[in-house]
Formats: sequence, structure tokens, C-alpha cells
Amino acid sequence: MLVKELRQGLRGKTFVAVFLVLQVLLSLFLLGAGAAGSTPRAGTFVSEVVFVFFSLAALVIQPLRGVGALSGEIRNNTIDLMVLTRLGALRIVLGKWVSVISQTALMAVTIFPYLILRYYLGGMDLFAELLLVLVIFMLSTGLTAVTVGLSGCRSILIRGLLPVLGTPVLAWFIFRFGFGGGVNYLIEFCSLSDTTRSFALLGFLVAVAYIGWSMLSIGASQIAPTAENHSTLRRLIALGLMLAWPLMLRAMSAPIDAVPFLWFIIAAPAIGIALSEEENPVSTVYRPFVRKGLIGRIAGGLLYPGWPSGAVFSLVLGLIGFAGMAMLPGSSGSQLMKSQIYLLALLGSLLLPGMLIVLAGQKFKDRAAAFILLWIAFVIVGLVGASLGKELSSSLVFWCLAWDPVTLLPMSDLIGRYDWVTFEWKHLLLSGTIANGIYLLVLLLKSIPAFRRIRSLEQETPSE
Repeated sequence: MLVKELRQGLRGKTFVAVFLVLQVLLSLFLLGAGAAGSTPRAGTFVSEVVFVFFSLAALVIQPLRGVGALSGEIRNNTIDLMVLTRLGALRIVLGKWVSVISQTALMAVTIFPYLILRYYLGGMDLFAELLLVLVIFMLSTGLTAVTVGLSGCRSILIRGLLPVLGTPVLAWFIFRFGFGGGVNYLIEFCSLSDTTRSFALLGFLVAVAYIGWSMLSIGASQIAPTAENHSTLRRLIALGLMLAWPLMLRAMSAPIDAVPFLWFIIAAPAIGIALSEEENPVSTVYRPFVRKGLIGRIAGGLLYPGWPSGAVFSLVLGLIGFAGMAMLPGSSGSQLMKSQIYLLALLGSLLLPGMLIVLAGQKFKDRAAAFILLWIAFVIVGLVGASLGKELSSSLVFWCLAWDPVTLLPMSDLIGRYDWVTFEWKHLLLSGTIANGIYLLVLLLKSIPAFRRIRSLEQETPSE
């Protein structure tokens, strides 16, 4: 798979055009800066040009090449032939992903000579700039994993429209941030001058790797037979990261306000995939758990593929988040309550679309795409409604949107700033707890008959 995809990719017109244009532009700018003389500003300008153009190629153009990775095979009816070979679904997805990032790695390697020549212009931290190239490459691998993983979705909105619409925004941000002094800030950050920055960079790379792995796993689940279990490993990795989450926060010296959003990075892919999975009717999937006896059956209630165990899994991740937040130093008073409200808002934003998908049953053909679209819709409704309530100076508008947990985020920022705000921290905390409790209760009640069906499948599975 890798040889086939890499051979086609290297001969593709897109890669050849991007590669040649990148080399020509960098050569012209470097020669022009060298002719201008060895000044600090010339060296800084060359660094900005190198990283901006490389970022455009690695973070915008290359990930877009993964949009049709799986959809093309599905459209041409060749995916079934691949699955019938010795290649598993995950190996097929990995082969397509590695093919694209190998081409990106080739571009990254060609950047090194320009950085070495730029060294002679003066004012350069060679180690920091080489590390920044590696960081951009790692971020490119994560973005490519997102597009490759989503390319297996049936929905054209998720598979193609969202990446295409996001491309101009990302390109504009790279230009604005890169030529606005952002490159110098990133180079300084990559110098690893203190321990906090080192752990923050390590945490960022771990988050990119985790999200990339989750998205590739989604792609594998889209094309895999029902008998393949990709859920258990995915949930175990999420649980491992979640248990190490408080230690990572201490090492990064993360402020208490940012803790819920760091929790969301770990929990969002895991909970979203878990609640959008269909109930698995194949008894052989449960065999490894049944062989472990009672402990295996109990663990299966958390790790079985399908949304019934996904509801329990979501509850566990939420409890770990609140427990880990309470363990952090300085977690007390209004700051702790505000962070808890943030966590309730983020958790509820995942539970609400998951509950609707479970209630809809088989009406959604592509449950993963439906979950993403519903999540985006509720985020937009919550933020637009909050803006309307702020413009009208009405607390009633906010309370009418209390069913959408996203609204808790802007509501918490209004407390103490306006006279017309009639709610307090405790009101928001109670509202978020009730909303999340209702969504969880519906999911758990709906999972009871599903677990009964799972128990019958466990009995059909031999324990030895």
C-alpha cells in the first residue's frame, strides 16, 4: 500500500508543482537577502519567508491531498478488494497517510540547506529553527491524519467541504501570524530556554499525535468489517492520557482557566467517536473480554465497541476531569467554580449530539459525520444566541438557551461585568449539572436494553 501510494504521489502533478514552486521561491528570496547584505533584519526576513512558505505547503496543501484518500477507493469500489487481502483496515489507512507525510518529509529535508545558508546572515538560533521545522512537520502529520481519517465519511460536507472552507482561513492565519512577528515568537519558544516551555512543547506534540491517531482510527473503522474492534485500543489510549493529565498540567504550569480546554483535547475525539459508534452485533468481538471472566466483563462495559459502553466511558472521562481539576494547586474559590462551569459546557457539548444520534437510531447513515455536524451546529447556536443576549442586555435570552451547554462559556464571562446580569456562578454550575445529568441519564437509560443484548451475545461466546 505504501509503495503504491508513494509512487503515485511522487509522480503526481500537485506534489511536483508544490515542490518546485517552494524551491524557486526560497532560492529567490535567499539570494535577494544575501545580495542585500548580512544584516539582522535580512536574516529575520529570510526566516519568516522560509517558515511561512513551508507552512503553507506542509499545513495547507499537503493535508488537502488526503481528502480523497479513502473516498476515492470507496467510489471506485476497490476498497473491498483491499480488505479481502492480508492488509487490515488500519494498515490500509496508515499506508495512505504515510505516503502523504513522506512527501511532506521530503519537503522538510529540502528546507535545511536554506536554514544553513541563512545562518551566515547572522542573528540565528540554528537549533531552535531546526526544531521549529520539526514541529511544523509534526503538525502537518496531524492535519494529514485528520483529512485521511475523515475521507472515509459518506458526507461530502465533512469529507471535503470543511477542509476546503478551512483552507483560506488557515492560509490567511499563516500569512498574518508569520509576517506579523509570529515566527520570531515561535523560534524563541522552540529554544527551550526553560522547563515549562519544554513540557508545553512536549504536551503539544503528544496532543497532535493523539488526535492524529484518533482520526486515523476513525478512517479504519469506516472501512473495516464489523468483526474488527478498533474501539478498545482507542479508549485505552484516551484513558491512559486522561489519567496522566494532572501530571502533564503540573509540568506545564497550566493556568486553571485553561485546564478544561486541555481536557477537551483528550476527551473530544474519544467521547465523540464512542457515542457515534453503532451497537456491535458480532459475538466474536466480545470473546477476548469473556475469556477474562468477571473482570473482563466489567471492563467490557467500558471498552466494548459501540455507543452503550461509550455512554459509560463518557461518564468516566467526565469524572476524571473533575477529579483531576480538584487536585491542581490553587484550585479553589471562584476560579475553580469557573473552570468547573467550563468543563460542564465542554462535556455537555459532546453529550448533547451523542444523545440525539442515539435517539435517532438508524436514521443517520453516517453517525460520525452527523455527530460532527451537530456539534458544529450547537456551537454556532450557543455563540450566536449569547451574542444576541448580550446585545439585548437580557438574561432571559441566555436562560432560554440553557439547554445548549455551549452557552455557559459566554455566560460565565459576563458575571460581574454588567448590571443586567442576574445569574451567579452557582446558578451556572447548577444549570450545567442539570443539563449534563439529563443527557447522561437518557444515554444510560437507552443503554440498558442494549447491554441486555450484549449479555446475550456474551453467553453465546465460548469462554475458552
